[in-house]
Amino acid sequence: MVATGPSSSNRTNSAIASLSHGRPIFPDPAAIPRPFAERRASPLPLPCRCNKMLQSTAVSDGTSGDVIGVLRARGLRMTPQRRAIVAEIMRTRGHISPTALARKVQGEMPGVNASTVYRTLSLLEEVGVLSHAHLEGGAEYHRAEEAGHVHLTCSNCGAEDDLSLEEAEALSDLIERHREFLPDLTHFAISGLCAECRRLAG
Repeated sequence: MVATGPSSSNRTNSAIASLSHGRPIFPDPAAIPRPFAERRASPLPLPCRCNKMLQSTAVSDGTSGDVIGVLRARGLRMTPQRRAIVAEIMRTRGHISPTALARKVQGEMPGVNASTVYRTLSLLEEVGVLSHAHLEGGAEYHRAEEAGHVHLTCSNCGAEDDLSLEEAEALSDLIERHREFLPDLTHFAISGLCAECRRLAG
């Protein structure tokens, strides 16, 4: 463990205080309604493939046919169910919740197993079409070309927002400068309280 001197600690505390403009970063928890964390459920948590090498392709902004061609080249049999899953994924912009995706595909094509949806998402990440991040409700996917941002999630109401990498650069630099640690701020959500919940909490 690296020992931290008082001067380094004071500088870090000073930087954090300046970011919060001298106000407490979080209000009194007793003033906040029942947390979103207590209301959410994730019956099918995704295994994290974070440390596995992904094979980059150039189809993340292509068509369903492009993606199907890539999956076929991997030896995957493209059943009508998998075609429907790929088509829905390629129509979706923004975050892709595996549970919501399975529900939508099952509504259009009853009998599609949730495991098939999860496996297809995993394969699309392997070939570079999708990327995932860990948010308040669990892992969610998005198109690879949309991955360059930091996720902000309200722990109380579940509201989500994005922070550009340029906006997050000051925080990344602060961590690297004081801890010699280069963070990946895009992989996990930064939890906190949104402006509305802070306002309601007074």
